[in-house]
Amino acid sequence: MASFTLPSPPSSPLNYAILSLLLLSTWYLTTALTSWYRLRHIPGPRLASFSYLYLLRVANSDRQESIYRTINARYSSRLNSARSDYGKDAWYFSSRFNPYQETMFTTTDRRLHDKM
Repeated sequence: MASFTLPSPPSSPLNYAILSLLLLSTWYLTTALTSWYRLRHIPGPRLASFSYLYLLRVANSDRQESIYRTINARYSSRLNSARSDYGKDAWYFSSRFNPYQETMFTTTDRRLHDKM
């Protein structure tokens, strides 16, 4: 009886890199579509429903407050958020683009934040 062996593909770093990229892309697409499917009934920007790239773009735009006000006016004025018993610490001041102006995201005063 003759023995039969299948030829094995060459295992090179390029093959491993391609396989890793393929698996990572499949994982990302699967998780993004799963998240979108669960949250598709919530109105909002389309890119924000798939990826954190939207938040990155908004955070780097230096116009966070105006962008979020526009989104609020366009989609809904309802905001679902958990209230915390803990306040913001002084390190929030370091995240200001303009150190002399309070914004909705960097203020440590709860009343001022709610009023904004």
